[in-house]
Amino acid sequence: MQLGTEKDHKTMGYSVGTDTGGTFTDTVLIDEAGAVTIGKRPSTPPEFVDGVIDSVGDATSKREAQGRLLADVDAFLYGTTIVVNAITTRKAGEAGILTTKGFGRTLFIARATSRTNGFSAEGLRHYAKRRKPDLLVPSSRKFIGEVQERVDWKGHVLAPLDEDTVRSEITRLLDLGMESLAVCLLWSFRNDIHERRIRDIAHELAPGLPVTLSSEIAPKLGEYQRMATTAYNAAMAPVATAHLKNLNDRLVGSGLADGRLLVMQGTAVSTVLRRRRIDP
Repeated sequence: MQLGTEKDHKTMGYSVGTDTGGTFTDTVLIDEAGAVTIGKRPSTPPEFVDGVIDSVGDATSKREAQGRLLADVDAFLYGTTIVVNAITTRKAGEAGILTTKGFGRTLFIARATSRTNGFSAEGLRHYAKRRKPDLLVPSSRKFIGEVQERVDWKGHVLAPLDEDTVRSEITRLLDLGMESLAVCLLWSFRNDIHERRIRDIAHELAPGLPVTLSSEIAPKLGEYQRMATTAYNAAMAPVATAHLKNLNDRLVGSGLADGRLLVMQGTAVSTVLRRRRIDP
């Protein structure tokens, strides 16, 4: 789909919003005057980028007479359910997990409430149906490593990080085929010095390896919830990275300035709704 790259017109700034759905991919184009143009094309699973390009092309073609060019876009906002799709279809990347020694079975032990979360009042009466949620990550217990360190609940370092063990475990996980790393240490949300050092070591051994720190993505009490969130983010990192890189490359190749592609997050939408006192 030709998106246009000519520059023989008066420059006007545009904003573009594109949302990929299961059936259609919709695009909204807004110019500086507030005029709105709509683009719509069928989504193209499993490679949704083609549908995005088609939908954007549909919108830009309707503004061609007014000099609508992708090169003049100031911000390209993109929304997608690719991560949710990957979770529900169990198509995650191979994530490794590093945690404090003695806590390597946290995801498997879970919590008592993990057997009942999400059940209706009627469902809670069916005891035989209660079970722990299936794990998407890791694919094997071999992808979990433990390291020597300890931080207490006040954030004081009781035992320093054993960096030799960290290097050994990361190397072992890389040999197993690890595509991304989740780091979830005990009480790291009080003091993240050890998690940040593990990330540095991981990048020394494998430059470019996606590393998710629990102290950044879920800095709160509860090692099970924190580890689950961290592990899922790490497992989705290879999926999301590949998709967004492909999309950015295609858009930049069609005239969009590099760095203009922005990704909408569900947390950002929820924050806006709360501020406006609107129920999502």
